[in-house]
Amino acid sequence: MNSDSNPLLKIKAIFNDFTPVEQKVAEYIMKNPDKIPAMSIKEVATESKSSDASVLRFCKALGYSGYRGFIVGLTLAIADSENSSELYTDIRPGDSVKSVIQNIFRNEKQALTDTENILKTTEVEKAVSIINAASSIHFFGIGASGLICLDAVQKFRRIGVSSYAHTDFHDQLTNAALLGSMDTCVLFTYSGKTKEIQLILKLLKTQNCKIIVVTKLRKTNLLKGADVYLNVLTREVTMRSGATSSRIAMLALVDILLSGVLSTNYSKYEKKLRKTYEALHTTDTVMTESEIMKLNS
Repeated sequence: MNSDSNPLLKIKAIFNDFTPVEQKVAEYIMKNPDKIPAMSIKEVATESKSSDASVLRFCKALGYSGYRGFIVGLTLAIADSENSSELYTDIRPGDSVKSVIQNIFRNEKQALTDTENILKTTEVEKAVSIINAASSIHFFGIGASGLICLDAVQKFRRIGVSSYAHTDFHDQLTNAALLGSMDTCVLFTYSGKTKEIQLILKLLKTQNCKIIVVTKLRKTNLLKGADVYLNVLTREVTMRSGATSSRIAMLALVDILLSGVLSTNYSKYEKKLRKTYEALHTTDTVMTESEIMKLNS
């Protein structure tokens, strides 16, 4: 089920685009999804402390023509969720190795599926266009998100794009202060609440850089002012397993951006891609004893 037919996923994806009153409706529905199909629009309005008109606007914001269409979509989403119970499972004391293997793969598969469901093609297209026009790309991330930056740099350098990873806050500040309008900056923060990334975004805006934010949140006051927002969605079960599923979703987004850049401007990168492939392929050959001696001399 994709985001167009699953209102529960779409509510999460665009929650911060709702008006304050619509957010009240969304919060009530997300807390009580099983009750909603049996409720009238007036009952939902009363329980969410809103109005009939607000509930109707909420449904239309999700892409439905009215309340009845929303109820049909919600009912299908609930049934789909029940058929896929315990999609995300945290590390549990005493789990067998077999259970750990099954849980990790289940979590990461679901993270990719959920992210695909909410990812907007138009936003990806904008991001690809911005990257294609950039003189250099700078990736910013703290902690686990910093690892995504390193992966992104390794991949974009393979096609000859000037790419840099900034994972230390002081390094981020000094480099951000020197960037300009021809530089594209990609900021990774799954929570959207990483203070360092929030500050970097503000600094990059003053430098007139193009900014792409990868986060689970949409447009918020915490991450205000980016040119493009790419959303990932995982149901992190958090404490023990940490940022495992979100990492996989963000790595997939890096692959999507790289592939998008290649597919839209392949002639520009084909020669460089071939040269880097050949360079790596050459090192895969088995060296002779004399070649090893030369390296050691």
